[in-house]
Amino acid sequence: MIDSHLHERHEGVEYACLYTVTCASGRARLELRTSLSDTELDDIREAIWRRKFEDYCPGRTTNLGLEFLTPDAGQARRDIWTFGGGFMGEHTRFNGGSFSQEAPWEPCTLERAYWHREPDSVP
Repeated sequence: MIDSHLHERHEGVEYACLYTVTCASGRARLELRTSLSDTELDDIREAIWRRKFEDYCPGRTTNLGLEFLTPDAGQARRDIWTFGGGFMGEHTRFNGGSFSQEAPWEPCTLERAYWHREPDSVP
């Protein structure tokens, strides 16, 4: 999902950081992930579904977010994941949330990247 999105929509991006929703404080916030185990992925899926159907973990923070630098921009760009459209730009008229209301989040760096353009680099 991440690999195809970045290859198809963001040519030239060399790396991206993945942020996932966490509800540890009772409100939604994003946590930087450098890797995900199957158990962690299951926990994130459960939190996402509970947020959608059970009024769990309030806030307009997205469930999944990507942050990356585009070759033609000097600042980070963020894409958010939506139920209806997959990943899309943070600032579009179709998005349903913000990257993270509970700032600050950890900034994206090459060392913290979840995804790299090289083949087979996404866990």
